[in-house]
Amino acid sequence: MKAIITADWHLRKDKPRCRLDTDWIETQRSQIMEVSHYANDYSCPVIIVGDIFNKSVVPEEITNLFIQFCSTVKKGVYIVAGNHDLPYHSMDNVLDSSIGIILTIASKMNSKYLKTLDEMDGIVWNHFGQDFIKKDDCTIIALHQLVFESVKDMPPNVEASTAQELLDQYPYANYIFTGDMHKSFHYISSDNRHVVNPGHLNRQTADQINDPIVYFVDTEENIVEELAITDLSELVTDEYLKKEEAREDRIEAFIEKVQSTDSVTLSFIDNIEQAIQKNKKTLDEDTLKMIEYLIGGN
Repeated sequence: MKAIITADWHLRKDKPRCRLDTDWIETQRSQIMEVSHYANDYSCPVIIVGDIFNKSVVPEEITNLFIQFCSTVKKGVYIVAGNHDLPYHSMDNVLDSSIGIILTIASKMNSKYLKTLDEMDGIVWNHFGQDFIKKDDCTIIALHQLVFESVKDMPPNVEASTAQELLDQYPYANYIFTGDMHKSFHYISSDNRHVVNPGHLNRQTADQINDPIVYFVDTEENIVEELAITDLSELVTDEYLKKEEAREDRIEAFIEKVQSTDSVTLSFIDNIEQAIQKNKKTLDEDTLKMIEYLIGGN
């Protein structure tokens, strides 16, 4: 089997707070078209291992953006639903979602460019939350499941598997493609079996520092190749985090001033209002609005 393996696109209309793009929709269009170009260059399909959309219902513009992408991939696009694609993270509600539209096109309309993985021979898979059906004769698996490369990469108190644990769980699998974990990795076990996790397609939070990629995989030739996706680091900022930290510091400082106000009355609100008047020149508008909200002001 040959395919471009990707996941966690999180297509969305609203621009993430960390992004500085002048046209966020066009940024996403450009990135997914890079995936299409890779697939056509390698003459292979695209497999998306879940979380095509950022939430279960997205605007029509985003649904159409994805359908337009699919129509450009000559060998077809095969899809798995991820947790973000599904209302309440359940396939029971799929018909109330945007991914439900996509799956209907893939499974009911004999689309030549949009398919579910049950149309691909030799691979076992499931949508997020579904029970996995083991087949001992199948050597390729696709799962939207949280997997980390090793124990040291796993944060505390997170329910997840390591790549080796996943391979141990499915000892007949030579290749397992995973989604949900946004940092890409390719893990090779001592017996030359592979877990391929492509990670995110673009940075949507300030802490996503690794460059996005997709993988070209040829299971017959045992090839796993990283392919870069353009996502300029200068278009990602953590300024909003700094502003939030600064606002929290201002509120904390204000509370300390309230506690040390010389003229203390029995009324908490009176104390607040006195402190506001005393420190009005040093308080910014955001902090004042936050304080008014907290004390029930308008």
